[in-house]
Amino acid sequence: MFRPSSSYLVRRISYVNGVAPSPSSTAAAALAAAVAAAVVVVSSEVQRPDGGSRRSTDDIVPRSSWSSWSSSSSPHTYAYTNKTRGGIGLAYCQGVDGMTKRRGENHYIATNAAMMGALGLGDVIRRGGGTTMTTNVIDATTGAGGVNVEPRRPYGIDVVLGSQWGDEGKGKLVDMLSQEYDVCARVAGGSNAGHTIVVDDKKYKFHLLPSGILNEKATCIVGNGVVIHIPSFLDEIDALEDSGINAGGRILVSDRAHIVFDFHQEVDGVIENRLGRNKIGTTKKGIGPAYASKISRNGIRIGDLRNFDFFEMRFRELANAHTRAFPGLVIDVEGQLEYYRSVAGRISAMTTDTIEYTNDAYVTGKRILVEGANATMLDIDFGTYPYVTSSNPSIGSVLTGLGVSPRKIRGIYGTTKAYCTRVGEGPFPTELERDMPGSIGEHLGVVGAEWGTTTGRARRVGWLDIPQMRYSTMINGFTALNLTKLDVLTGLTEVKIGKAYMHDGKIMNTMPSCLKTMSEIEVIYETMPGWTEDISKARNFEDLPENARRYVLRVQELLGVPVRWIGCGANRLDMIDRGEGWDLSSSSSSSVVEEADKANAGTSTAEGNVVITFNGPIYINGQPPASA
Repeated sequence: MFRPSSSYLVRRISYVNGVAPSPSSTAAAALAAAVAAAVVVVSSEVQRPDGGSRRSTDDIVPRSSWSSWSSSSSPHTYAYTNKTRGGIGLAYCQGVDGMTKRRGENHYIATNAAMMGALGLGDVIRRGGGTTMTTNVIDATTGAGGVNVEPRRPYGIDVVLGSQWGDEGKGKLVDMLSQEYDVCARVAGGSNAGHTIVVDDKKYKFHLLPSGILNEKATCIVGNGVVIHIPSFLDEIDALEDSGINAGGRILVSDRAHIVFDFHQEVDGVIENRLGRNKIGTTKKGIGPAYASKISRNGIRIGDLRNFDFFEMRFRELANAHTRAFPGLVIDVEGQLEYYRSVAGRISAMTTDTIEYTNDAYVTGKRILVEGANATMLDIDFGTYPYVTSSNPSIGSVLTGLGVSPRKIRGIYGTTKAYCTRVGEGPFPTELERDMPGSIGEHLGVVGAEWGTTTGRARRVGWLDIPQMRYSTMINGFTALNLTKLDVLTGLTEVKIGKAYMHDGKIMNTMPSCLKTMSEIEVIYETMPGWTEDISKARNFEDLPENARRYVLRVQELLGVPVRWIGCGANRLDMIDRGEGWDLSSSSSSSVVEEADKANAGTSTAEGNVVITFNGPIYINGQPPASA
């Protein structure tokens, strides 16, 4: 049974078993007493399905008595929301679709098929972003014709993002999680991203395909926000199938995704060379120039290959524009056109409207997992500009690169190393010297095998940077963290955490935007004792040495986000999953609801909201809820 121990935000609580909470006592106390007594707790008023008089919650009886409410013309039994009050009533359906269904002129109802028949707490948001209980989160918006109620389902779109400068280990988590998902998607970036998965000591390296491709039951989407170098893309598919992974028919490419051409890659190198000592450190995969073509509105999209005459015309125009802009650039136009003519059929067979596909998958209850590329600190808007990539590899890319509503997103999982790395140029406040023999930097680089998947360049290494992570957490709204490569810290007598920045004698707790300021900040460190025990076989949090556990809990405390996953080695199984609903008492905060909510727990706010902590199962009509 799911036993919540974190807080819930309950909106519009009006009645408990038909009795309003006493003004002399807090609503929280009344609700807690009701839960302890195993009674029904719902919103104030619902409406009978036959359009009769409103019924307050003291009239709501166990589901066994609901049969009298059934309409002879319908196999469903509903309890409706009250359109005037806009409150959330009960959601019950004998059907199995769990979809919003209209009955009557002004009333809608949303049901949760997975927990059919459960009477819930009206409007419930679970801290931590996990599976919601009973009737889920139901958001009401007023529109023409009455109240339109849409559920936030217990399934949805979960997102794995990089929270540092990339190479955090997103692919491994995606590979592990994707075994339980129906759809896996990439939404931004291109072949400049590199994800490595180790399965049974065999390495798989992905640049354009989602790591979830290793789940042979999953459909993999390359969304419209991705820029695709077709030769590299096809080579990646061929290499995967040569290794025994069947990818046939499971890869869908957005017809709106833009193409990276060979001349984009050549231009990438030309621009980097022109910058000289001010170079960005680009991977020279043509990502920036391809996005530049997209923004300049002369780019070419995957869907254009379906009409090759149109594609050829656009290609010649784009090639001419680049040769004029970059004297000396030579493009084999005829040879390139011959190549694209030869692969057009293969690419077109994978091409579809992935926006429609993804939204349909969501509506039909399929679980969707998004694998972010690059990382937040490389975001063109939020990263250490100009030492960034040319896309938005933060949470916004899921919406713009996949074409979904933010209401469809459920969990947002930030991936971070137990230390920090960066490839290429740009600020790195907690950086350590890597080339000094016997140094901590050398230890992190060698033990952590810190060489870029895409470029092969040695990664720069440093301590975990809390101000940077707070900034990333603020932007993305992480509901849980994936702390990778904790095993790399094994053997160090002490470990450090960059806790704050100091500039001009003042404490800074977030990332400055100015590069000059970044170059002048000093880092304030917190030092903790290290550990020497091998943790590669740890599968439970309690298996970790005490000092390793203390380190994890301290990171969790400083960031106010639960550390759910802990990486203990390179292989797929070398990971601890602490699960959902575990006690976060060691942390200063949970995650989704603001810290202020915790301070106000048990009190009514000006908006009438109440934050309540339940320490046990919540009973519905005297019965425990279905396991989540």
